[in-house]
Amino acid sequence: MKKMILVLVFVFLLSSVQGCYSVGPHYMTLNWSPSSDGAANPTLGYNVYRSTTPGGEGSTPINSAPVAVGCSAVCTYQDNGVGLGTYSYVVKAVINGAESVKSNEGYGTIVPSPPTGVIVIPN
Repeated sequence: MKKMILVLVFVFLLSSVQGCYSVGPHYMTLNWSPSSDGAANPTLGYNVYRSTTPGGEGSTPINSAPVAVGCSAVCTYQDNGVGLGTYSYVVKAVINGAESVKSNEGYGTIVPSPPTGVIVIPN
């Protein structure tokens, strides 16, 4: 009896990470192109990994369940509650608990809100 090994390859790119500044909580919005296997597998989702150091994303996703399940054009995830600073992200496709290799790394920076109410008093 021959044994068969099934290898799944998911290919996708993390297309952008956008930071936002506001008076309230800060967040990052990630956008990426879906895996080429997504159309044939509507239950395919994604895990998102974050770090404050490039390449340091670790092995635990920041999402508790796969996100962007079934996305077909641009996949999106909003990482809420990040503070000021630079963050790096990678995304992995996941189906039935099996993950792809990581995407390219995306970076975003949350900057301080600008000061307001500047008044100039001439002398």
